[in-house]
Amino acid sequence: EGAICKRDGVMEMLRLCKWTVPLLFCVCCFLLQSALLHLATFHYVWMMNGGLVLGLPDFGHRALPPKDISLQMMDCGPMIFTGIFMLSAVFVKDLRLWVKVFISLGLLFTLKGILDYVTVLPDSVGWGRCQDRLTKNGSFPAVVKGIKDLYGRDDHEVIAEILHMEMNGVLSQIPGNPLDIPAEFPVRYCGDMILSGHTFATLLPLLACCDLICKLSQVHLSKETASKLQWATYMFGIAFACLEFYLIISNRFHYTVDVLLGIVVTLLLYTNAAVALFVEWFAELGEELDDPIRNRNGAMMWIPGLCIPFCCFDGYYHVCEVSNEDLECPTPWKEVAQNPEERSPLLPSSENS
Repeated sequence: EGAICKRDGVMEMLRLCKWTVPLLFCVCCFLLQSALLHLATFHYVWMMNGGLVLGLPDFGHRALPPKDISLQMMDCGPMIFTGIFMLSAVFVKDLRLWVKVFISLGLLFTLKGILDYVTVLPDSVGWGRCQDRLTKNGSFPAVVKGIKDLYGRDDHEVIAEILHMEMNGVLSQIPGNPLDIPAEFPVRYCGDMILSGHTFATLLPLLACCDLICKLSQVHLSKETASKLQWATYMFGIAFACLEFYLIISNRFHYTVDVLLGIVVTLLLYTNAAVALFVEWFAELGEELDDPIRNRNGAMMWIPGLCIPFCCFDGYYHVCEVSNEDLECPTPWKEVAQNPEERSPLLPSSENS
């Protein structure tokens, strides 16, 4: 009996780790992204010595009139849907969806940081408004001056300043500021942010919420009611996503290409078979062979109706490994000609050619 209780305690600890590890992975990736984006910001500020002050020509900027929208308001979308998703996933105990979202979000954070660092592009709002963002509308001009003073310094000095900036940025978020962190922290980023973070941070939890609603409706509701609810969910998701994208481009916070890339990469990652297989492996790691958490049909993957131009394939699919015996490989034409009795029914016969 004592051994059984000990094993149950170990399993409970393992399952708790399965919920916490993806979240910690996502946080670590966000911190890595932040450091890379600040490095890209440093390079952009140093690049301003060449006199480049305007953003690049952009179709979305020409089509939509500029609007002054606060960054705090734009941050609301990702925060709201991430919070809704987290509460919903924990309430229904959907570990697989939880792992999928936070692993995907961590990968997107990392990819964004790398892309922005390896190629520094002019900020979409131009150098003037970029300085306002860094100095909080001119309240802390020493921020830009301090970055410029690092130009030509040793790499270790630059990295030390990045770490100092990241640490103060995190500590400044403590309610009440008990450590008396200077008011210029956290420092925002400057330069173009390829892969719009606001786009994928809104779209990914929004997709997860739609996924959860579709799954629950198909299990607990009639087919007709479930179909109506799913399409209503799609319409709401499209409307809210379009509003978020409109605000991003109208505020000149991103180029249009950043938003489009954010949409495409998020959809490709969410419907990726490799991600589905990893999620299944992670969820079943350490579980007993007869445990109900195991999925006998392989990893499950959802293709949303928003996945244009493949929206006609929307639904749930199983992904599983194929054995060598079941592999299908086209037979060489010469071999077919020599062995007509083994001809594949998919190939044309001589009688019909």
